[in-house]
Amino acid sequence: MDRALPQEPYTLIFGGHSLIPRVLSELRERAVPVVLVQDSKDGAQHSPEGVHLITGDPASEAVIAQSQPHRAREALLATASDSQALIIAVILRKLAPELPLVAVVSSPDVAAALHDLGVARTLAVDELVGHALAKSLETPHASDLILQMLGNDRYRLSEIRVDPRWHGQRRNTIRSEADQLVPGAVVSGQVALGVEEDPILGADDWLLILAV
Repeated sequence: MDRALPQEPYTLIFGGHSLIPRVLSELRERAVPVVLVQDSKDGAQHSPEGVHLITGDPASEAVIAQSQPHRAREALLATASDSQALIIAVILRKLAPELPLVAVVSSPDVAAALHDLGVARTLAVDELVGHALAKSLETPHASDLILQMLGNDRYRLSEIRVDPRWHGQRRNTIRSEADQLVPGAVVSGQVALGVEEDPILGADDWLLILAV
């Protein structure tokens, strides 16, 4: 474990959720600098080599301050309890108001509360798994499709700002003209698949790109 903070902007991860080892492994494979804030009893010693570790209560303001969140690029809240995620979100909003936050929680209600705190992206794990399992019963290969898009090392799903040449164009028009696969767009903060509606995209919108 490296206890010195990276010089370049880094991804901050708080908590001891069981998903963290997998997330750390994925980020390290992509050479993303990571700072992990984790209680030692949550198994920090099992994190991948090269992860910058801060040991202590991840919901403590003093411990969070050590991670210098104002220098981070983004933060992931993946705590053992939803209440801990709420506390960390409040402290981070105080120390680094502009820091983009992503939270992994169990309850959709907590996800809604975090959204009210300015956490734009939340993942309610129980809800996601429930939807995926139900959809897999209805459409057997649905889960395989999701894993191909998100869990395949050969492909990379990314967000890019809509190119000026496409301003004023509809999402499906861009999809037919783009060199890469465009499974969706982010319009006014909401994901649009272009199935029910075909939105016109502008300078503030993003494209979801799946590429090798």
